Amino acid sequence: MSNKALSCYLIGETGLTIKCSEILLEKDWKILGIISEDTVIQNWARQNHIPTCSSIDRVRENLQKIEFDYLFNIASPAILPSWLLNQPKQLAINYHNAPLPSYAGTHATSWAILNNEKQHGIT
Repeated sequence: MSNKALSCYLIGETGLTIKCSEILLEKDWKILGIISEDTVIQNWARQNHIPTCSSIDRVRENLQKIEFDYLFNIASPAILPSWLLNQPKQLAINYHNAPLPSYAGTHATSWAILNNEKQHGIT
């Protein structure tokens, strides 16, 4: 079995992206880049020497030249193009903070609370 670190690219627009990144780094994953318009995430990435870009379109040419194992889309409203979903060697994984399709869209957890849901989950 290889000791090669797993590599990934992340897309995200919330603080959850930073928390997930920290967990990945603690587990010795190699984060090759983060795509985010959020300046808090961009600053965190720069402080951790992780390349960052504000849009998928801006990074497309470089991303298509990079090999990585996983793509994580973390609570991002972006609809990912098929070329990007097919880029990782292993999987593209989308995290949504609510059950789908019941709570698609933004502020899903808030809607669940307002609707007095007895159970909630992630997809």
